Formats: sequence, structure tokens, C-alpha cells
Amino acid sequence: MGKGVRNLAETFSRHVTTMYKTIFQIVFTLVLSSLSIASLWVGIARKSECPIQTKIPTWLIVYGSIGITTSLITIVGAIIKCLCCSSEVAEKGCDLCVKLINAPFGLFAFVWLILGSVWVFKVKPTVQFNDSMLNTYCEKQMFNFIFGIIIFSYSCIGLVCCCICCVSCLAILCSHDDDDDN
Repeated sequence: MGKGVRNLAETFSRHVTTMYKTIFQIVFTLVLSSLSIASLWVGIARKSECPIQTKIPTWLIVYGSIGITTSLITIVGAIIKCLCCSSEVAEKGCDLCVKLINAPFGLFAFVWLILGSVWVFKVKPTVQFNDSMLNTYCEKQMFNFIFGIIIFSYSCIGLVCCCICCVSCLAILCSHDDDDDN
């Protein structure tokens, strides 16, 4: 009887933990997707307000669409994992499946970031925000928004790279300490 109760308690604990992880993942994903929603909205609302580089609103629309799509895939994957994956092996399979589906979107988003950078930084020295009749005009809030997104994205990429380097160095140092103990 004691073993059955312990197994039931462990199973219940695993389900509760999975549920809390899922809720956190969904909330976190929704918060992150707010930038994608804003990008989509700004791109659609101001589609014809940047004659200096007509691809800037398109960049915002595609960027927002990719972000929303990956967010939805992540949320659906988290819900499926919570409802259908009762074992750790199944949970890892669900996580892997979501990562494999999102990977092409991530690669496309990175390439799209580089394209957006080229389009924005190429016109930055000559863009003006006052006379909408000139072909050097771009709506100021939209241009600053996309510029901010690009800078923020590169900052996040740099931060992730620094964290990976620090963790790798720490792992190497710890493995050398273990070798010295033996």
C-alpha cells in the first residue's frame, strides 16, 4: 500500500510541476509576443508612410507574423505537453517537437533581422521625418520603432552569446577542478 501511495504522490507532483511550468511558459510567451503584435499593427497601420524604403513596413509585418506564429506554436506545444505527456520521456519529446517546428522560423527571423538592418541602416543618414511629400520621408515613430527593435534584437543576441561563453568557461573550469581532485 505504501508504494502505491508514493507512486500516486510522485505522479501528482509531476503533473502539478508540469502545469506550473506550462502556465509560466504561456505567460512568458504572451508577454514576449506583445512586441510581435505591436510590430504587425504598426506595419499594417503605416504601410504607405515610408517612401524612402518601402520595405520597412513590410519588414514589420513579416517580423510580427513570424513572432506571433512561433508564439502560437510554443503555446499549443505547452498545452499539449501539459495535457498529454504524463512521463518525462513524453515531455522531452513534446519539447523537441516544438523546437524542431520553431527552428526554421528562428532561422528565417535571423535572416529577416539582417535584411531589416540593411534596409534601415542604409537609409538612416538620409531619412527625414518632416516633409511627407519628399521621397526621403519616413514616418518617425515607425522608423524609430523598427530601429529600436533591431538594436534590441542584436543586444539580446549579444547577451545570449556572452552567457553561453560564460557558462562554457565555468563548465571548463569546474571540469578541471574535478580532474585535480582525482
